Amino acid sequence: MVSRKPAARTVQSPASPWRAVCVVPAEQSCGLARSLAQHHWLYAEAPRLPLQGCDAPVCNCRYKHLPDRRVADRRRIDRTGLPRTHRGPELRGARRGRRHTDY
Repeated sequence: MVSRKPAARTVQSPASPWRAVCVVPAEQSCGLARSLAQHHWLYAEAPRLPLQGCDAPVCNCRYKHLPDRRVADRRRIDRTGLPRTHRGPELRGARRGRRHTDY
């Protein structure tokens, strides 16, 4: 008797809440799927397939997973841990009251 090892599982990174999908219509898909082809949704907010109101006999539409654009840190404080230094004059203007006598 030969013992078989289970297939090795791949370790996936935690799913980003910002991942997005779009609908890819098939050749004979409904007009609704074709009109939504350019629309992007967050993964959790995407409509279920087949789309509600689909009139195709068989729905062959699918989702296309879009790359997450928020992979790298964009702000200097995120990249270096240091706050931005301000070099220049204070830019706060004089505050005025709401009444016409508050000049």
